[in-house]
Amino acid sequence: MDKNELLIVLSELEKKALNGKLSNSDKSFIEDKNEFILRRKMGKFCNNSYHDATVEMIIKLKKIKTMDELKKSKYLLKNGIVIRIKGSPMVYTNSNLTDDAAERYLYENTERLRKFAAFPEDWQQRIKDVPKRESLTETPKQETEIPVEKSDNKELKEANKEIAQLKKEIKELKKDLENAENRIVELVAQAETPKRGRPSKGTSIDEPPIEGDIEQSIDEM
Repeated sequence: MDKNELLIVLSELEKKALNGKLSNSDKSFIEDKNEFILRRKMGKFCNNSYHDATVEMIIKLKKIKTMDELKKSKYLLKNGIVIRIKGSPMVYTNSNLTDDAAERYLYENTERLRKFAAFPEDWQQRIKDVPKRESLTETPKQETEIPVEKSDNKELKEANKEIAQLKKEIKELKKDLENAENRIVELVAQAETPKRGRPSKGTSIDEPPIEGDIEQSIDEM
């Protein structure tokens, strides 16, 4: 039975459980699939518990792509235990635990074995292979560094080009500013210097006395 077929069956059983119409064979099917999909046994055996189990299984099946993802791990965590491998954002519980994840977790610290309710007898030998698996999954440095380096060089060249253009524009602006300041100084100097020759408007110059005026002055004396 593939994923889609199982979803159809569980949807029908969910409706029957809601209406209290489950047969004994239906209940046995739900119990079996509950242990396979959710990796735990049912604690209660009433219509509500069967209904809740079918709903949980439907939700879990909709999250996976293939039934292969439901393959049981040889490792089983104790109830309520949640683990996370160093350097990974992934969180594991019994619902998504894999052999590889469990063995990587134990490779970091073998004392963590106390968090497991079940594990294979050869677990110590199995975790010795963890470094080999990691080396196979590592990406060669050359493959990651070369493209990044080319990309960085291209961006650096573009940035340097923009900086050079900005420096050129700043230099030209400084030159224009200097010319403007010099022109202002010239204009101020011209405004403050009095013009020669023709007197400016509003100023008076004493005229030399004429001959008649001189003689009159002498007689008065």
